[in-house]
Amino acid sequence: MSQLSEQVRQQFDFRPYPQIPIEQEVTEESSLLFSHEWQTPHYLQTGRVPEPKTARILDAGCGTGYGTLALATANPGAEVLGVDFSAASLEKARSRLDYHGHHQVELHCLDLMQLHELGIQFDYINCDDTLYLFDDPIAALGQLQEVLKPGGILRVNVHSALQREAVYRGQTLFHRWGLLEENPETPAVETLQGVMGQLKGWVNLKQQTWKPEFAREEATADILMNYLFQGDRGYTIPKVFEILEQAGLQFLRMVNWQQWDLLALFNQPQSLPPSILEQLRGMSVQQQLEWFELLHPVHRLLDFWCVNTHHPPADSVANWDAVTWANQWSQVQVWLHPQLCHDGFRDACLQSWHSQKPLLLNAYFDPGLNGVVTLDSRGAISLFPLIKTSPQPLLNLIRRSIDLFPRHPETLEPVQPELVLAQVKTLLVHLHHHGCVFLEHQPNEGRQR
Repeated sequence: MSQLSEQVRQQFDFRPYPQIPIEQEVTEESSLLFSHEWQTPHYLQTGRVPEPKTARILDAGCGTGYGTLALATANPGAEVLGVDFSAASLEKARSRLDYHGHHQVELHCLDLMQLHELGIQFDYINCDDTLYLFDDPIAALGQLQEVLKPGGILRVNVHSALQREAVYRGQTLFHRWGLLEENPETPAVETLQGVMGQLKGWVNLKQQTWKPEFAREEATADILMNYLFQGDRGYTIPKVFEILEQAGLQFLRMVNWQQWDLLALFNQPQSLPPSILEQLRGMSVQQQLEWFELLHPVHRLLDFWCVNTHHPPADSVANWDAVTWANQWSQVQVWLHPQLCHDGFRDACLQSWHSQKPLLLNAYFDPGLNGVVTLDSRGAISLFPLIKTSPQPLLNLIRRSIDLFPRHPETLEPVQPELVLAQVKTLLVHLHHHGCVFLEHQPNEGRQR
């Protein structure tokens, strides 16, 4: 273990992170469950929806196990294993998982550079808030690749250099004060609290980074994870793509991709100067992310999925043209996102139908939705059969819609199946855009659970 790694380990032994109460549930945090769930990136990569119970999942750098708990909850039946080099953190992780009944989750005290010692390969690796601590991120990615199955998916995130620019300025200053010469403990935290407390409110560093709660005694962990974080460093989008290329990995998608919508930053994108509009139309995914980051660096983490085996782009039903839809719609299987397959969402759909009021999807599912997303009462009741039995052939949804709404509301003539298909297609493409449904193309017989 390098000197820096040893310093980081000591810091986490001194103050295990995250400092989240062991009894706190993850089931109410839909965005957390979404980011720790394996089915979505697998679907984005292959166009197929896998069974969670077939997966072997690694939480690399699991800390006190809150993310590990999210992995076990979001992927029911999967084999989950957590690894961290801080024994104190793992002790809390074990207590957390046992408290919530996940006794089957294995925990190992290992440095990430020793992952090969496990002798196991994984379908999905979650490496959250960890990679930026390595002097050599490419070597660290290499270790993760070594235990990733061919075609496996790796979720990684790193700190944003632009969003945390003020924090890094502060870290530079605190290095010069000598607060990070040794591993920071209570005296260094108290010194920093004293200085920041004396700064006037309009001082830039205090204005941009300091929160009133940081003055409290229990804020030690937050101060250590920001101002006195050993090994912390920031990345930009170009640097992320550079290290992925050097590590032989392919970018798949940002985990919170809807919050990286470049065009959403403009009032009227089509009214931009022609030269800029032309560039926008010809941009790669990387270029779009770079522009977004320069215009609007609001994300603390650059959080993304990547893969170790090249796959052709998935045959996305949402991108079919009208002719393809007309010819192959009977071969489409519709899955409701597993986070919506519960009684609470079922009751909400019924309530929407009875009250004839829109249903707020954000209240039940949040993959980083960019604004408020609603579903009208007709759309809500159309999803009803998917909640208990997912997937369903699209044909079943068409028949159900005709049974529910057999006549045209204006002419009272029997509704035409072609019109119903167009309506259901519009609904599903809308929901697919927001990650609420998976649309599988099944050329042969549809797969049923």
